[in-house]
Amino acid sequence: MKSTLNGNLVTSDVKLTAAFELTDFSPKSGSIYGGTLLTLTGGPFTTDIEESIVKVGYKWWEGIDHYCYVESVSESEVTCRLPLDLNREAKGYEIILFASTYYESTCKIEVDVGYGCSFTFLASSELPKITGPAVAEFNSLSGFYQLKIPTSGVTDASKDIKAMIGQKV
Repeated sequence: MKSTLNGNLVTSDVKLTAAFELTDFSPKSGSIYGGTLLTLTGGPFTTDIEESIVKVGYKWWEGIDHYCYVESVSESEVTCRLPLDLNREAKGYEIILFASTYYESTCKIEVDVGYGCSFTFLASSELPKITGPAVAEFNSLSGFYQLKIPTSGVTDASKDIKAMIGQKV
């Protein structure tokens, strides 16, 4: 390294590190079957959706689809949706975030808060349940029908709930 003011500089103790980090994610758990929309924060992330790769778990030989399919990216946030996979176990899996398809982020989430960089898949016995038949009710204000489905165990994250009618699972 050379300085115009001081000439050559000794750089043997200088380290240049290109790094990006995962500082938080939500939610911390979701269905063992997939479908959870994960939001990861930190950065700086690449803003090219094709260069952002997220995995939840990494052992390809387990026969599990560990990819979390990226839906949006910004410099400080990545959102992805976990796919359906009937081979998963109900347990925690490490979240791994890559930029430019090769560089892995560091985890800056303290383990003592209970989860570190681990997303927990919940067993089917811990998931919300449909407790009765669906009822279609006409809403005269909007002019549309609303489908009401009685449930138990549903969280307040209703914006993340998506219903598919006529789909085979």
